[in-house]
Amino acid sequence: MTEGTGTGASPLRQRVIEDMSMLKMAPRTQEAYIRGVPRLARYPGRSPDAAMVDDLRRFQLHLERAGASPITLKRR
Repeated sequence: MTEGTGTGASPLRQRVIEDMSMLKMAPRTQEAYIRGVPRLARYPGRSPDAAMVDDLRRFQLHLERAGASPITLKRR
């Protein structure tokens, strides 16, 4: 995935993209993860880079209660 890798990408977005590339994630998987970040950011009401482990767990519980698929919940 090359979108968002230019100088206009936020440091957090750039790091996420680099980490996914190192893990050899498929481009479509990377796109799905990037699309999910705004939902995560809105849920606890603060920047994703400030999210705590408990925030992430509550977000996963929220997704499960909203009917998210097991595949969605397994995302790292």
